Amino acid sequence: NSLYEHAGGTARRGVRAHVPGPIDSGPRKDWWSLNKRDSDLGSVSPALRPGGLVFVACKDGIGYLLRQDHLGGIGGEAFAYPVCRTGGPTGGAFGGGAVAGEMVFVICKDGLVAVRVNPTNITFTVAWSASKIVNSAVTAYGRVWTIASDSGFHRDPAWDGTLVEIDPATGSVKSRTHLGPIPHFASPAAAGGSLYVSGLGGVYAISVN
Repeated sequence: NSLYEHAGGTARRGVRAHVPGPIDSGPRKDWWSLNKRDSDLGSVSPALRPGGLVFVACKDGIGYLLRQDHLGGIGGEAFAYPVCRTGGPTGGAFGGGAVAGEMVFVICKDGLVAVRVNPTNITFTVAWSASKIVNSAVTAYGRVWTIASDSGFHRDPAWDGTLVEIDPATGSVKSRTHLGPIPHFASPAAAGGSLYVSGLGGVYAISVN
């Protein structure tokens, strides 16, 4: 059955709880084949961008832009282009992204990718990529922060992680702070001049000077 069931795409919903279903949706035209291969839209949250745009990336490694006021229906994306070097189900984009200015920082299984969105031309380009980083990123204190796996594989039941500080303009690594055991899909949180990372049985607190 190829009837679209509002899964594996981006949806716009009303703020009133009694309104059933989405107001608008924007799945890709190949949503059915992506869904069968488990390479459709995964855990990447849509990022609102200037110019009334939305950026999102799929498990197959393709990023795309939609218009906030009209997502376009099936195949209605405004622009699409590869973001990750590999696609799903073994590659692609997973985890929460982060935004700063014109940049969106996307977590691919093969590394962190910085995407520069051009709202005038409704396009984006890949500015840089950093390998061996497989967890959600945050922007704080003028940097991008994420957790790298010392084992290099996000599905290990437990591994030591490293907090990585990255220059958002160039992608260069500014510091690495070794952490103890952490669960997979760990993400730092920023507050009060520090970063906090969930560990196994505790929380790591790192002061940022």
